Amino acid sequence: MGCGSSTVDVVVVIHSTDPLQEPTTELNSVPDTLDVYPVPRPSHNRKSDVLQFLNFKEVDDDATNVVPGDFSTIEDLSRRLTAAYPKTLSKVRALLVWLSAQPILSQKWSSSAQAESPEGILSMMQRGEMSYATFFAMLCRAVDIPCVIIHGIAKSVIYEVGETNTDGLTNSWNAVFVGGSWRLIFPLWACRSVVGHSTGKWILIEPTDIGKLEPEKTTGGAVIQQLNEFFFLTDPDVFQYHCFPNDPLWQLVPKVISLEKFLSLPFLRQDFFENKLKLMSTSSCRLEATRGECDVVIKTLDNLSLKFSNELQFSSKDLDSKPPSQGQPQNCVAMVHQDKKVSFSVRCPTEGVYKLKIYGGREGDKRWLYSSCIVCAEVSDHIIPYPTAPDIGFGPQKLTEEAGLIAMSHKSGCVQVHRNKTCEISFTLTKFVLVHSTLHRFDVSSNSLAQYVSQRIQNDNLRIDVTPPQDGEYTLHINCKEKGSKNGFMNVCNYLLNTDVKNTRSWENAREKVARQDLRAKTLSVTTKNAKELQNAIEKANQLCLEDKGDLKFAHERLDLLQMQKALDDGINRRNVDILEPAIKAAKISDQVYKLSDRIKEAEELRDHLLTLKRFAHDVLDMKQTTISEIHRYSIPSSLIFNVMKATFLLLGEHPQNLEIWEDLQVLMRQTGRQSLLYKVRKFDTLGTDRELATRVLHILEPYTVEQVSSASAGAGTFYNWAKNIATEVNGRKQGKAKPSKTKKK
Repeated sequence: MGCGSSTVDVVVVIHSTDPLQEPTTELNSVPDTLDVYPVPRPSHNRKSDVLQFLNFKEVDDDATNVVPGDFSTIEDLSRRLTAAYPKTLSKVRALLVWLSAQPILSQKWSSSAQAESPEGILSMMQRGEMSYATFFAMLCRAVDIPCVIIHGIAKSVIYEVGETNTDGLTNSWNAVFVGGSWRLIFPLWACRSVVGHSTGKWILIEPTDIGKLEPEKTTGGAVIQQLNEFFFLTDPDVFQYHCFPNDPLWQLVPKVISLEKFLSLPFLRQDFFENKLKLMSTSSCRLEATRGECDVVIKTLDNLSLKFSNELQFSSKDLDSKPPSQGQPQNCVAMVHQDKKVSFSVRCPTEGVYKLKIYGGREGDKRWLYSSCIVCAEVSDHIIPYPTAPDIGFGPQKLTEEAGLIAMSHKSGCVQVHRNKTCEISFTLTKFVLVHSTLHRFDVSSNSLAQYVSQRIQNDNLRIDVTPPQDGEYTLHINCKEKGSKNGFMNVCNYLLNTDVKNTRSWENAREKVARQDLRAKTLSVTTKNAKELQNAIEKANQLCLEDKGDLKFAHERLDLLQMQKALDDGINRRNVDILEPAIKAAKISDQVYKLSDRIKEAEELRDHLLTLKRFAHDVLDMKQTTISEIHRYSIPSSLIFNVMKATFLLLGEHPQNLEIWEDLQVLMRQTGRQSLLYKVRKFDTLGTDRELATRVLHILEPYTVEQVSSASAGAGTFYNWAKNIATEVNGRKQGKAKPSKTKKK
C-alpha cells in the first residue's frame, strides 16, 4: 500500500507471502460486533467534511510517546491515550496513532509480559497470533467506543490485477462509530506498507533498453512502518476499490456491489483518489485489446501539476504466447495530453497478456496511480510501434507553458495531417527562448526528415511548419531553452501526426465552410488593431485541417505583414531601440520587405538617431555625482560655466525664466531621483526639442571652445560637449524638414 506523510520508523525486509494480510486464526476470541451497536448505514458526509477543521498534532505527539510496558491492562492503556480528549474522533485517532508507532516486527518483547497486557498482545501480533483489527477493536471497546471487526477479501500485495481467484486475499479491518456514523479504518494498512514486492511473473517491455527484456525478480519487498492517513476514516465509495466485506451491509454505500463486480473494478491506487483523478475509459481491471490496441483515459483537475509516466509489462507465465522481440524498441504506449485529460494508447506488439501501470508525481516523485490487465487475442497486420514514445508524452501541458510556450493552434497531442501538405503549429512565446524541432518516423532517420520541418519566431509568435512526405505516422519533438542559458535543450512538447488516409475526403462540411468563409473575410478586413482575429481564423482552419486553396497562404502573408508592421510601429511610437532592432531585422529578411520599405527606412533613421543620442549621453552618464557637486559648489561661477549649465537645462526643458540666476541652477543640480540632472540626461529625447531652441543653445555656447570649458571645469566640459552635440543634431535633422510626426498607419 502507499505511504502517508509521517516519518519512517522501521524498515524490515520480509520473505512472507503477504505482510499486509491479517492472520486467519487468532488465539484470543473477540466478538466481531456487539448487539448494542447501531446498525450499519451509509454516512451522510465524507471524510474531508469530518476532518476539515481538525488538527491532530498534539494528539499524535502524545500518543507516540506512550510506552506499552508502563501498563498492565488494555483498559489502563486506552484510558491513558484518550482521557484528555472529550471528542470520540480524537480518542480513535490517539489509539490508531499509538498502534502505528509500535515496532511490532522488529521489537523484542518481554517474555514475562502477561498475555492480556499490551506487551503480551503485541508479542502475539508479532507471532501472527492476533490481528491488528482485533487489537484495535479491543482498544476502542476499552473506552466504550463502538468498533466492529469486518472480515472479507482485500486487494493486497499478492493480488494480481485482472485475476478473479480470491485465494490468499482474506483479510480483516474495522468500522468505528464516530459522530453518529460508521467510519472505516484498516489498522494493518494504516500502520504498515510494503515496497519492492514482485511476483516475478512480468517482463518489463516499456520503458526498457533494446535487447534487455528480462523477467522481473521475485522478491518479498520491505515493510515500512509508518502511519498511512488514507486508511483512517476512508470513504466507503473509495474503500470498495480495495476491500470487499463478507457482509454487504458493511460496504456502507447506498448501492452495494457483488463480489464479481468488486473483482472487475479497476485497480485504482491510493494516490489516484488523493489527487482527485477520474477514470474516463472502461471501468474494469481487465481490458480487451481490439486488434492489438487499447486506451486508458484519466481526467485531472485544472491546477494539477502531476508528471505522468507508465510501464507496460508482459506476462511471462502465459505459455500460449511469446514475448515481444528483443531486437527493436517497443514504443508501445503513447501518452497524449488534451485539456484536462491524459490518454494512454497501447499498441500490443504481440498476442498475450499485458499489465499497464500508470504513475504520477510532482518534482521527481513517482506514485503508483492505476493498473489494469490487457488481454490481446489478436494483433492487426498493420500495427507498428509509435515513431517515438517521449517521456513527457504528446500535447501541450503545464511543462510547455512553464518553458514559455502557449499552444495556440493545436491543444491536443494528436494532429491529423495530409501528405505533401503543410500543417502549421503555432505558439505564443512568453519567454525569450531558442527552439529546435525534429520530425520522426518509425524506421526512418530523423536526419532524413529534417527538410520537412521548419520553424520561425517573429515577435512573440512561434510557427512550426510540418510537411509529411509520405502517408503514415510521425512524431514532432519541440525542444527549447532560454536565451543565454548554458543548459541544453529540453523537450517541452510533442505531437503525434497521422495522415489518416481513410478519413480524407474532397468535400467540406458546414463547419469547415464557415471556417473558410471567416478566414477569407478576416483576411480582407483585418488591420493592425484586430490582427488577433485573423490569427484565430487561421488557427481554426489548422484545427480543421482545411486544404489550402491559396486563401490560407494569403492569410498567412497578410498576418505576417501586419505583425511586422505593428512591431515597427511600436518601436517608432515608443522610440525604443530595443524594440526597433529586432523589428527592423525581422522585416528586412521577410518576404514582405518591399511592402514595408518606407516603414523600415523610418525605423532605421529613428534607431540611428536614438543611438546617436545615447552615444552623446555616454560621457555625462559616466560622471560621478561628486563631479556635479563640484560645479554646484561654485558660489560665483565664471560666465563660461554659468552659460554651459544654462544651455544644458534649456535642452532638458527648463523654462528660460528659471535659469537667469546661479542660485536657480544650483537648486536644479541638487534635485534627486527622477528630477536629478543625470536621470533627465539618460531619458532625454529630441522629440520635444525644436530647431529654434537648438539654435538658441548653440548661440549661448558659440563664444567658447571645449578646451576652454574643460580647463575651467572637467564636468562643465562634459556638459558642453553633450549640449552642443544635441543642438547640432537637432538642427541637422530638422533643417529643411517638417517636424517628425507620429507613425502613419498604412
